Amino acid sequence: MLSSTSNSNERLPEIPWGRTWGLALSLLVLLCLGYEGFWRARGFRSSVTDDMALWAKVLHSIPARSPDATVALGASRIRLGLDTDELQRGFNQRKPYQLAVAGSLCLPVLRHLVDETGFAGLILYDVHPGSICGTPFFGTPLAQAEYLQQAQQLSAVSDLDVELRTRLDQLLVSRRSDLTIKSVLVHLLEKKALPICTRWVQADRRMLADYSTFVSVEPEVESATRLPSSQEVFEERFQELARLVDKLRARGGEIFFVRMPSSGQKLEREERLFPRELEWDQIVRRLDAAAFHFADDERTAGLKVPDQGHLDYRDSTRFTEVLAEKMRASQRLRKYLSDLP
Repeated sequence: MLSSTSNSNERLPEIPWGRTWGLALSLLVLLCLGYEGFWRARGFRSSVTDDMALWAKVLHSIPARSPDATVALGASRIRLGLDTDELQRGFNQRKPYQLAVAGSLCLPVLRHLVDETGFAGLILYDVHPGSICGTPFFGTPLAQAEYLQQAQQLSAVSDLDVELRTRLDQLLVSRRSDLTIKSVLVHLLEKKALPICTRWVQADRRMLADYSTFVSVEPEVESATRLPSSQEVFEERFQELARLVDKLRARGGEIFFVRMPSSGQKLEREERLFPRELEWDQIVRRLDAAAFHFADDERTAGLKVPDQGHLDYRDSTRFTEVLAEKMRASQRLRKYLSDLP
């Protein structure tokens, strides 16, 4: 018989906390694995976190004075339309550095590379219609300039953090921002369906788009504030571009201009507001530049552009095959390659 002074805890059954916590942890792991497997079964691919920190890491990894580095500059078209692996195979066996940022001007980054880092390699420059001679259809035209400012404040510790984060992103599909519980629920409420995988980003910042399920949308309404091209605007921006190209060439580097594919009403509007002869033709002629316009080869002129401005990842490989061929055939680039140590 228990005395009146006995501890009440002595009457409680002993709980196997180790086993309980082990069971709870096992259930949590199973739930996570099930969530991961579910989205993989639905065709989702891993995608690294695509932000300024990743862009800065790529920028910091470019060898300052290496003559054999290739850097891609531009906006979303070259980011989705350039197959970095195919360019490596088809051109100089070196992986290009992808610094393109959607909806923004890349001239500030070219200025940074040439004026501040001593870059002496090859620039692959995406000439987006209107970027030199007028007001292009960009949503965030100053984004690359802002990225530069922020990137210069980051340290090597930040790059290491991005490296570790990227490795985890590559391992787990469920780390995608569109697969958080909140994102999935919002998509279900708005679309009445589960999300599907349409885009993903590789560790080298190559972005791939799957347009196989794309449904065409109404073309953008043309803004009255957008200014058509003018020779005055072109001259002001061209002089800065020419200065940078001359400086790059003087130290043994080179530049290759590319006009990425567009189609439909978007292409018609670009040709009307920013005529080829006022922008593209002048850049190539006056800089005596190596260049490739997608419309100049039937293999790329005939590529399908689902949203009128970007290539499906399968066609980006086809486009890059032709681009690499044009780059190898360029007399300027042949000389550039022959001068490499």
